[in-house]
Amino acid sequence: MGVKHLINTFEKGAGPGEPTSNRVNNSDSHDPPADDARPPSSRRFPLVPPRLVPQRKRSSPSSRSSPPAFASASASSDRDPGGGDQFWRTYASSLVTALVARTGAYTSAGAAAHAAFLDAHVAAALGPCPRDAATHYCACHKGAFDSPVEAGLNFVAPPSVAGDDGPTPAPDRARRAAAAWLARLAAATPGADLAWADAFRARLFLDPGEEAAAVAKLGSGRGARVLECIAGFDLEAGGARQMKVYFSPILKSMVTGRDSLDLVLEALRGISSSSSSSSSSSSSSKEEADVLGFGPTVDLLTRYVATLPTRPVCGCVGMDTALSRFKFYLQLPTTSFASVRSMLTLGGLLPASAATDTALALLRRGWPLLVDEPDGLPGGDNNEDPEGWSKPPNDPADPMQGTLFSIELAAGAAAPLVKIYVPVYQYARSGRAALRNYQAFLDLVGVRWDYAGAMEDVLGTETIDAPVMPQTFVSFLYTAEKGVYTSSYFTRPIYNNRVTSDAIQVEF
Repeated sequence: MGVKHLINTFEKGAGPGEPTSNRVNNSDSHDPPADDARPPSSRRFPLVPPRLVPQRKRSSPSSRSSPPAFASASASSDRDPGGGDQFWRTYASSLVTALVARTGAYTSAGAAAHAAFLDAHVAAALGPCPRDAATHYCACHKGAFDSPVEAGLNFVAPPSVAGDDGPTPAPDRARRAAAAWLARLAAATPGADLAWADAFRARLFLDPGEEAAAVAKLGSGRGARVLECIAGFDLEAGGARQMKVYFSPILKSMVTGRDSLDLVLEALRGISSSSSSSSSSSSSSKEEADVLGFGPTVDLLTRYVATLPTRPVCGCVGMDTALSRFKFYLQLPTTSFASVRSMLTLGGLLPASAATDTALALLRRGWPLLVDEPDGLPGGDNNEDPEGWSKPPNDPADPMQGTLFSIELAAGAAAPLVKIYVPVYQYARSGRAALRNYQAFLDLVGVRWDYAGAMEDVLGTETIDAPVMPQTFVSFLYTAEKGVYTSSYFTRPIYNNRVTSDAIQVEF
C-alpha cells in the first residue's frame, strides 16, 4: 500500500487567509473578503479561528477573536510569524503521517523520511493559518471538505499511500513563486526532472495580457480562485518518493475561448516538435525525439473525441517527473456504464485484450457501489438497459460531475492506459455510505484490507458523518502486469475537528 500527498496551487497571488505582503509561495494574491460579504448559505463551518494550545489546556475565550496562539517555538519565529508551519505540520501529519502509520506497510526509516519531507517542504509551503472557516482553497469539490491538502490510498495486490501539495498562483510574482516552489520540491525528490513540467507551464499558464483578461472576467475574491497547478507525491514504503506535476488548462481556456483539450494537444505537439528540432543527427537523439512524439496515440485520442456526442473537458494534464509518462484527464457529464465501456476502450479504437475484458467485468460488478447504488443500477423508465442510466449529481452547480478518465501515454507502450475516476462526493448519500461502498468495492476486486477501520482511526467518526464528505474521488485501473490498481482520495476539515499530536492539541 502507498500514500499519496497532493498540494494544490491556485491562479492568483497570496495564499488564503494570508496578507499579500507576507506570502511565501502559496496561492491567492487577494485577501479574502470580509465574512459578512459571503452568502450565509456558503458558510459551512462555525466561524471560530483555529488555535494550537498545549495539551490539556484550553485557550481563553478572548483568543477566538485574535490571531491563533501556538505552543511551538517555531510559531514566533521571524520566518513564520503567523504560525502557519506548525499549524499545517500538525494538520498534514494528522492525515498523511497517520495514514502511513496505519497501513502497516512502511519501514520506520521510510515513515520518518516522509514525515521530514512533509515538515520541510509541504507544511512550510502552505502559508499561514486560515483566518476563519470561510477561507476558501479550491473552486471545485464543493460537496467535499475544502483543504489544500488531499491524501490518497493506492491499492494494488498489496496496498500503498499517496498525497497532495497545494495551490500556486498566476500573476507574475505568483508564477515565479510556483516555479521556485516546484524546483525546491524536485530538488528534494531524487530522480525528479522538471523538463516537461517547465515546458507545459510555459504553454498553459497565462501570459501577462491574459492575466488582465482573467481578472476582468473573474473579478477578485474567493470565487476567482481557479486551480492551476498541483504537485503530487507517491510515498513508497521504503522512504522513496515519486514526484508528479499536474496543470489545469481551464483558466487558459476560459480567457482565450479555446477548447481545453485542444490547448493540451497543441502543447504536447509543440513540446514534441521542439524536442525533435533541437535533437542532433545522432541516432540516440533521433530515438529520443521519437519517444517524445506520441503522435499515433494523440491521433487516436483525437479520433475518439470526434465520435463523442459531448466534447470532454480536459481538466488536467499530468506528467511523471522521473519517467516518460504523460496523462490527459478528461471529463464526461455522465455516470452511465455505457460511457465507462466507451472510455475504457476509446470507443473500440484500442486493440481488444483480455486485460480490458477483465477490467470491464470487474467494473460492471462494482459500478453500482461507486455511484452509491449498492442494490444495482436502477435502469431508468420502462426497465430500459441499466447501462444507459446516469445518476444525477448531488450538486448540479458543481462543475466536477459525471465520470473522469485519464489516458496515459508512456514511452515505448503499444497502447495508452485508461483509468476511470468517480467524484464519489457527488453521488454518495453520505460520507458513511461512501466509506461502506468503497470497502465493499475493495472486497469485490480482491483487495483484503480494513479500509473502513483505517478511515475511522485516521479521520474519526465526526468527520466521516459530517454533512460535507471527506472522500473526493475513487479511481480504478486494471493491467495484465499489476492486476487491480485502485485509489481512494480524501481530505479532512480544517475547521470543526480536533487533532492531537505528542506536542500540541489543535482545536478547530
